[in-house]
Parts: sequence; C-alpha cells; structure tokens
Amino acid sequence: MGSMEHGFNGACSVSKEECQTSIAESNKPSFKLDEPVTTVLNINSMKLSMTPNNFSVNDENSLSFVVLGKDSVDAQASALASYVDIQQKCMSVDYKSMVLSLNADEMQKKLSDMLQENVKLKETLRLNTLSMKEQFNTLAMWQEKVMKVHETHKKKFAETRELVNHLKKENVELKTKLSHLQHTESIGFETIGTIPQSDTTAQTELQQITPKLKIAISKMDLEECKQYITCVISEKFAEKALQDKLEELKLEKELESAMKSLNCIDSETSAKIVENQKRLKAKDEEINYLKESIALLKEKLQCALTPIQLQDLSESSSTLSRQKFVQNIKQYNNILQELTECYVKQIERFATIEKSLKEITDIFMILDDDDNSKMQFYQCREKLCHCCKQLADEQVKIISDRQTLIKSQNQFQKIFSDYNSILYELEITIDENAKLNVLKDNSAREKLQKLEESEQIQFDKQLLEEESKIFNQQKLNLEEEKNLLESQKKSLDMERITLHEDMKRVMQEKISLNEEKMSLDHQSQLYENCEKALKDEKELLRVRCEELLDKIKSLRQENQKKDIELKEVIGQYAQSVEEISLLRSQLTMYEEDFVLEKRLKESLLDEKNKLDMELLKQIEFNQQLQSGVKQITSSVTHSPEHLNGATATCPKCAKAYQGLGALMEHIENCLD
Repeated sequence: MGSMEHGFNGACSVSKEECQTSIAESNKPSFKLDEPVTTVLNINSMKLSMTPNNFSVNDENSLSFVVLGKDSVDAQASALASYVDIQQKCMSVDYKSMVLSLNADEMQKKLSDMLQENVKLKETLRLNTLSMKEQFNTLAMWQEKVMKVHETHKKKFAETRELVNHLKKENVELKTKLSHLQHTESIGFETIGTIPQSDTTAQTELQQITPKLKIAISKMDLEECKQYITCVISEKFAEKALQDKLEELKLEKELESAMKSLNCIDSETSAKIVENQKRLKAKDEEINYLKESIALLKEKLQCALTPIQLQDLSESSSTLSRQKFVQNIKQYNNILQELTECYVKQIERFATIEKSLKEITDIFMILDDDDNSKMQFYQCREKLCHCCKQLADEQVKIISDRQTLIKSQNQFQKIFSDYNSILYELEITIDENAKLNVLKDNSAREKLQKLEESEQIQFDKQLLEEESKIFNQQKLNLEEEKNLLESQKKSLDMERITLHEDMKRVMQEKISLNEEKMSLDHQSQLYENCEKALKDEKELLRVRCEELLDKIKSLRQENQKKDIELKEVIGQYAQSVEEISLLRSQLTMYEEDFVLEKRLKESLLDEKNKLDMELLKQIEFNQQLQSGVKQITSSVTHSPEHLNGATATCPKCAKAYQGLGALMEHIENCLD
C-alpha cells in the first residue's frame, strides 16, 4: 500500500514538473495546473481561430480583424455547464466507502487506469504547448514583417524629405541666378549704350555681337523658365508623394494599433468589426445619396432646357394678378372690336362715295346731252352741292377713324411693351423659384443627414450598452468559476489528507473507486465529445472567416469601381455644365436677335400701312383729277363759248376760277 501511494504521488509530481517545464518553454502560460481541460481546449481553439491563416492583412488599405460567431460562446457555456455537473457528481461520491469496498487488485487496476489517464493528459498538454508555440512564432514573424515594412517606409519618407530640401535649395539658387542674369543684362546694355563714337571698329563689332548676345540671353531665359517649370512640377509631384507616404504611415500606425488590439480582449475585435461594418454601410449610403443627387441634377437640367409654359404660371399666380390679366384681355378685345367696326364703316363709306361719284357723272352727262335749261342746271347744282356735302362728311368721318386707328396703334404698342416686360418678369420668377427649390432640397437633405447621424449615434450607444452588459455577465461567470476552482482545490487538499490517514480502510472503499471509475469514464467521453465539437467549431470559424474575407475583398473592389464611376459622372457633369453655359449664352444672343427682328418687322409693317394709305389717297385724288380734267375737256370741246364765260371750281379746295388757264395754274400750285 505504501508503494502504491508513493507511485501515485510520484505520478502527480512528474505531471506537475512537466507542466512547469512546458510553461517555462512557452514563457507565457495559457493554463493553470488545477484548471480543467475544457477551458484549455476552448482557449486553444480561440487562439487557433486567430492564426494568420484566418485573418487577412492587405499591404495598403486593409486592417486585420477576427470574426467570432455565437456558436463558440454557446459551446463554451455548454462545456462549462457539463464540467460543473461532473464536479458536483464527483463531490457527491463518498471516497472513504469506495476505498473500503475495493480489493488490492481492484485498487491496482484503478491506479493503472489513473496513470494512463494522466499520460493522456500529459500528451494533450504537450500538444497544446506546441500549438501555442507555433501561434506565438507566427505572430512574432508577422510583427517582424510589419516592423520591416515600417522601417522601409521611414527610409522612403526620409529620402523624400531630403529630395524636397534639395529641390528647395535648387529653386533658391535658380532664383538668385535669374536675378543676377537680369542685373547683368541691364549692365551690359548700359555699357553698350555708353561707348564713344570715335571707336567705329569697336561699335561695328559690338553691333555684330549684340544680336548674338540677345539670342543667347533669350535661350538662357527659356532654359531657366523650363527649369523653373520642371522644378515646380517636380515639387508638386513630391508633395503628392509626401501625401501618399503620410497616408501609408497612417495605415502603418493603424496596423500597429490593430496588432496591439489583437493582444487585447476579444471585445475590442468585435467592436472593430462593428465599426468596419458601419463604415461599409456609411459608404454604401453615400454612394446611393450621390446617385440620387446625380439623377436630380439630370432632371433639373432637363427642366432648365424646357420652354416656358404660361398656363402653369397663370394657375399658380395670385388672384389680384389674375384679375388684372382678365381686365387687360377685355380691353384688348374691345380694341379689336372697335377696329373691326371702323373697317366695316370704311367699307360702307367707300360705297357711298362711289354712289355720289356716279351721281356726279350722271349729272355731267345730262348737262352734256340736254340744252342746258336753267331748271335742270339748278337741280344738278343742288345735287352736286349735296354730293360735296356727303364727301365732306365722309372726309370728316375718315379723319375720326384715322384718329381711332392711331389710338389703337398706340395701345397695341403698349400691349407689346407690357408683353415683353411680363416675359422678363416671368423669366426672373422662374429663376428665383428654381433657386428656392434648390435651397429647399439642400436643407431637406441636411436635415435627413442629421437625423441619420443621430439615429446611428443612438444605435451605437445601444450596442455599446448591450456589449458592456454581456461583458459584465462574462466577468461574473468567470468569477464564479474561480470561486468553484478554489473550492475544488481546498476539497482536494482535504481529500489528500484523508487518503493519507485512511489508507488502512482501502478494502472498504473498493465500491467507491468503482463508481469513481465509471464517473471518470464518463468524464473522458465528455472530454472527447467536447474536443470533437470544438474542432468542428474551429473548422466552421475558419470557413466563415474565409467567406467574410472574400466578401470584404469583393466589397472593396465594388467600392473602387463605384469611385471610378463617380469620377466619370462628375466629369460628365462638369462638361454638361459648360455646355449649358454655352447654350444659355447662345439663347441670349438668339433672343436679342429675335427681338431686333421683331421690332424691325413691326416698323416695316407700320411704314407699309402708311404707304398703302397714302397710295390709296393718291389714287383717289388722281381719279378725281382725271374725272375733273375729262369733264373740263368735254365741256371745252362741246361748249367753248359757254365755258369761256362760266366759272370752274377746283376739285381739291373748291375754289371758283374763270377760264381753264387760271384753273390749271391753280391745280398745279394746289398739287405742289
């Protein structure tokens, strides 16, 4: 019995020594001696999921992060619950009764089984230490690579600084050279101008050399200008390179922060994942917003190019302006009715004039045919007087109609001027409405953006509160586990003391050892099941990490494509804006030309109407003169004796003259 006790204690001491050596080799222990195997396996699986194969680090634009699902947390909780159940069962077993019920052979078997299980546990611990070493080595290698990249970037940044300083020095030297050259040019031309006139040979030589000098100086100036331009361009490129390198340094700093965060708690990694997802959502929202703004701008361009619709404007106008508009329309209709009535009256007057002229011609025919009795002469004279009165009345009416026409002309001119002013005011109101609509749209978008930002902030706060609650619960669970482990340690110490004291009662505790064996077998099965579940979860996590990394790459490619499309759309928008400005300038030119042509046409129409009226008057006057001349000639041919004694009247001014000669002279003067 003493040898058995010594062997059991030796095995325990060997296992403890091997565990301590493995911890010393890894420098960073990931487990405790009295900690259960399930927690160690869970920690190892978590660290294996954080190996370099399961997270990606892009050299330029990406940050490394780990995606942790809910399955691993659930599996840990279930494993801990099963372990607590096993502990409770083990605590409920009475070891004294088991030792007393066992025989010596059964005790030896039990001890051999315990030793085998101890060997298995040693192997698992050794495998865990090896995996931890591999993980630590990979992390160290990755950190060395990052540090090398950081050093190379630092070297490049120092080189760019040196180049910038060198370019600045060259720029200063070139400026000094330019000032010296300008000074030497002024001095050279002054010395050339102060040469005495006696040295004719020297003057000729200088005259020959001066154009060459001028050409050389111009070439120097051109070369210096080219150098200056190249220096400016190189400075701009250097500034761009500096900006790019500063961005790279920022990315390196972010990578370092990511490295530090990898060594921190898993909560920080989950928070970063949430932040990255939010950034992706924000970028998608920005892209959608830009697409919507581009569509709105296209619609506004189409609206700007459409012609003005007066009906819509009249519907949206106020009641007062509408009443004024109706009154103006009534006035214009009244003017048109007056014009039509004047035209009808003129037609009627023309008919009366024709009738009176026919009557006059009939009277003259009667006078020519008859023997010129006094009664007929007086009747004809009365008829002629009546016709003259009618003609005079018609002339008065024509003058009044002419005045009405002049008034209507003036009113139409006012109408056209009012129309032009109204059109100008309409254009101004349309522009102001468009500006107001743009301002309203911008204010609405700003409000929406502010609301979205406030909602996002509230959502972030809620997420942080939930995560803090979850972490507090996890802390409480860990503290409970620690308390349980400490209680287990105390109980084990007490059990060791009781075993040393009660080795004499081994025969009575055989039954208890058998039951303990059954519980240990059950424990080993549970451990194996936990290992399988953890391995499956590990594979699932790897697959999920790879899928998420592929999604991130595809999203980045899509973002790059969308950025390129945005640049193209912005270029097209700039071209369209330039084209719109050109088209607007052309429209203004066309409108001015149209207004000038319209005014010219109106003036030409007025002149044409005046000329037509004058032509009609001249034609009527000529007809009257011709009729008067015919009457006079006929009267001269038929009754020359009577005409010599009779008086003749002028058809224009109705003055009486004796003889044809006096009447003809008066007609010429009257016509002139």
